[in-house]
Amino acid sequence: MTFKPYHYDHINDFLRYYASTLGYTDIVAILDNGIFTEQEASTFCEFIPVLLDQRLADEESGKSLPVEIGSAVISDLHYEAGSFVCDAGFEFVWDEMIDKL
Repeated sequence: MTFKPYHYDHINDFLRYYASTLGYTDIVAILDNGIFTEQEASTFCEFIPVLLDQRLADEESGKSLPVEIGSAVISDLHYEAGSFVCDAGFEFVWDEMIDKL
């Protein structure tokens, strides 16, 4: 199952922008192909804090971006990315990542 947002289409752009910009080709592949293993779920979840840190740095620097990075993007990301991981059957991996944040 490829990544397809349920409600917030901008999250697809957001994830793909940061995955591409930061050189995470494995994340792009996961977005294109889906999550089928615990390792893929872990890889995706490990990317989320990296993405959040970079988003914050970009916001603080005033960097012009082709994607939405406003405050609502965090809750939208939580919903969409969490659904992606959990729907693939790896809710425990998502929960572990959230607990570490």
